[in-house]
Amino acid sequence: MTSTELAALIAAAATDRKARDVVTIDLRGKTTVADFFVICEGDTDRQVRAIADRIEEACREMGIRPLSTAGLKDASWA
Repeated sequence: MTSTELAALIAAAATDRKARDVVTIDLRGKTTVADFFVICEGDTDRQVRAIADRIEEACREMGIRPLSTAGLKDASWA
């Protein structure tokens, strides 16, 4: 799976859980940290957790494991 396909998968998974303002930022050629950032908003802590869980689930379905996760303890950001 290419980084472009992965970014699209993540954006679609976030949209599945009604994420708002989903934006994919292309960072290719600008940094070595990542090719894309996918940023979105949720209305409540519960929704943010559901969005993060769906993204992780969608990635695992494709055989991709997250390198790390952060912000899920209080689910105000992930």
